[in-house]
Amino acid sequence: MADTLESVYLNTSLGATELDDGEHTIVTTDSATRYVIKDMYVNGTTDLTGTYLELNGFNVGSIAKNATGSLIIPPSSTLKIKSTDYPYSFYSNVEYALSNIYTGFKESYTNSKGTQVGSSFEYYQSTQISNYANVTDMAHTVQTSNGNDFLHYAASDQNSSQQLYYVSPTGTNSQNLATSYRPFGLWGGKAWVMSGGTALNVMDLEASPTTSSDPSANFGGQKSNSYNPYTTSSYPRARAAHGFYFYTPSSGYTSDLYGINLTNGSFHKFQCATYAWTMSSNYANFVVSIDEENDKMYLYTPTNSNTVLNQHVFDNWSNIVAIDNTSNPNTHNSASANQDSSHTSSGGAHWISSAVSRGTMGYDPYGGFFYFNTSGERVHVDKSWNVLEKTSSFVVAGNTISTGGGHIFMKKQKLLTSAEATAASLSAPTFGIQLLGVKSV
Repeated sequence: MADTLESVYLNTSLGATELDDGEHTIVTTDSATRYVIKDMYVNGTTDLTGTYLELNGFNVGSIAKNATGSLIIPPSSTLKIKSTDYPYSFYSNVEYALSNIYTGFKESYTNSKGTQVGSSFEYYQSTQISNYANVTDMAHTVQTSNGNDFLHYAASDQNSSQQLYYVSPTGTNSQNLATSYRPFGLWGGKAWVMSGGTALNVMDLEASPTTSSDPSANFGGQKSNSYNPYTTSSYPRARAAHGFYFYTPSSGYTSDLYGINLTNGSFHKFQCATYAWTMSSNYANFVVSIDEENDKMYLYTPTNSNTVLNQHVFDNWSNIVAIDNTSNPNTHNSASANQDSSHTSSGGAHWISSAVSRGTMGYDPYGGFFYFNTSGERVHVDKSWNVLEKTSSFVVAGNTISTGGGHIFMKKQKLLTSAEATAASLSAPTFGIQLLGVKSV
């Protein structure tokens, strides 16, 4: 049979469906058929740095751009598209900077290449918000009933006083709730706080952004919502992150962090036998960072100085998340621990001062963390204590905010689940490829 000119392969919408497992077969030949590919035309492949053609197990070329030549596909062969770009990852980035002369907040999304994607929420005003120096966390909340955008933030003094505030679409700043020895955590459109007893309470901020009611949380019949120890004494600290409400009940707890799974209510104790920390006075903060790739939890805590931090590592984070039982609590021992002060030589001392918020740390999706230094810079440190970046400003709503002493400057970065990516209207890119050539039988 004579050779024929062929469109050997054509697909204009390749993406996650085909490549989330890392490969997609596009051409196979039997013992009597061969092809010579003469031209390859592609579109939408510019950002695919790890996607290529593989013939019988050999890399035969990138698909980043159009190509002309002679690629022989022998009989009994398989031509695949291989990719390390998929599954495609998306990240949320929450940044805020506060002072006595401005308020800036930005929530944006980036892909695995670091490129901003989707829509961002940005808020700026040239005035301070209430209690700005004691802000421990901020979150963007979208009101369910009408789509109005709110900012919510938690604040704490160095000991007994905690507050939850909102900023309305018009810029009005008001207090939702004030408590004693009950620190707030912000996660999933909700504010979480201990009841003043053993229960965990929750405020649905998306349903009622200005509410001052904090009813008991309901985890679908779990356990009776009773957790002991709880936050009723001096210097309690709490953060909501990674689907958990993490807390230290008081300054008397120097080696144990407690956590409540906000999906199923399971109770956890993260026990750190080495390197106790200080949770009183100026030494008031901690941060939990998840290394998604290696399935580890990293806990960073301060010592009795502002230049030394402890790192406690817990293995099998996914197994911890999956626990759903009535144990009170599930105890997890740290797999390793170390201390470090070397990052302060290049990053500047970790700022723990008279304002509790200035010691607040953020997290990245790789087990690293962010902190605010004594030079007024946000410093990004990886899990090996390397300083990755120092930033003294960021742009929000067209305004460049430059920080300095007495200001607050923070960032949190997390890997989105598939459901969270969908909710943010983010999806993996698609691309097209056409192969033209000669078929011989």
